[in-house]
Amino acid sequence: MRNYYRIGITNEGKLLADNPNTFHGIVIQGNFTALYKDWLATFLQKLKKPFFVDPRTEVFGLDLNNIKKDNDFRASFQKLIDHYDNTAKSKFFSNLLKHGKLSPDTFITRNPKKWNSKLINVLVDGTITLQKNILNLDITSNKQSIKKYLKILEELPDENKLTGPEFLVAPYFYFNNTSSPWFEINVKLIDTTKRKYKEKVYAVICFDKEILGDDKEIANIISNYNNADGFLVWINGFYENKVETTLLRNYVHLLQKLIRTQKPIINLYGSYFTLLLSKYIKIDGYSRGIALGEGREVENPATGGGTPNRYYISLVHDFAVEETAIKVLSRYPVSRCKCDICKPVFVEVIKKRPPNDIVLATNFIKNLRSQWFKAHFMHVHNQEIKNVADTSVDLKNGLRQDAETAKKYRLRELDVKTNHLERWLGSLP
Repeated sequence: MRNYYRIGITNEGKLLADNPNTFHGIVIQGNFTALYKDWLATFLQKLKKPFFVDPRTEVFGLDLNNIKKDNDFRASFQKLIDHYDNTAKSKFFSNLLKHGKLSPDTFITRNPKKWNSKLINVLVDGTITLQKNILNLDITSNKQSIKKYLKILEELPDENKLTGPEFLVAPYFYFNNTSSPWFEINVKLIDTTKRKYKEKVYAVICFDKEILGDDKEIANIISNYNNADGFLVWINGFYENKVETTLLRNYVHLLQKLIRTQKPIINLYGSYFTLLLSKYIKIDGYSRGIALGEGREVENPATGGGTPNRYYISLVHDFAVEETAIKVLSRYPVSRCKCDICKPVFVEVIKKRPPNDIVLATNFIKNLRSQWFKAHFMHVHNQEIKNVADTSVDLKNGLRQDAETAKKYRLRELDVKTNHLERWLGSLP
């Protein structure tokens, strides 16, 4: 099972570099790629890990206020727009957005039907060149960046030098069902990308969770996306720890249908449930943020702000805010983590003052730095990955025991969500 972390801010670079054995690779958003091109080229060569780029073109077909602040596009998305303008060698793309979000009518005129070939080609070529050139510094890069990059390349053996992403990803848009014109547009973008580029091209299936249980819709998606070399699945608003058993089972059913194509499948926003599934069906990987981003709504305004610290509790395979984590660690002392991040902090806290359970838990959480919350998750989740891969481990029985232990210690009284454990158990094949 390949686990990818979605890098969201540059200071996560050190976190990834310091904990390289806890993940397979990383996912970089298209807007992030456009804004931090020089930094990324150097960082990726130093990290020496597989990666792919999520183009994030869907934002241009949704409410543009999602990517704006004070009526202006946020810096990273403005850079992405500039990149598509550069591809067009004009203000073609930004001029389209002056009239608002892209609509299906921007792509197709009816009676007679005619595709906007310029827009299709700008999106396809812009999206692919952004990915293919991610490791190249251009002449506009500052001299210091170029010098630093060349020094890194000089020190790396040829076999360790990255040459590009694991695979390319076609531009895509969200569709709520296969009758939507956006579905037809996605198929056109995939087919055009495959026609123009000979490398492996994956398709993002970005759709509404309500059609998960519709076999006809799923069959239509698979047959029309047949040119893709692999699939990246993004189910709008699908949070594995929140959705009901029926949707979880329908998700499993979707994956089983996709598996029959014998093409790689990666869940773009997954969590422990997808990891569990890899034990029973052949899903190739999943991506997520570091200690966040287990699911995502397509209409998701970019805030640009930080997120509260969340402590990962392995018993429930989920997160708790600081106050709740303190209560859990106090009531259930066995849950005190012994990972390489947490153990030294516990030791230091006890050295200063041998405390009771509540004081120990409080001091422990308060002594964790923000980055340590994320590093703790990376280490604990890596152990979960190893457990799932271990053929001697009975995962269903382990999940059942986790649910019973959470009930025994009455964790729901502490605002810890536990019902998802039973839903997961009832949804596994």
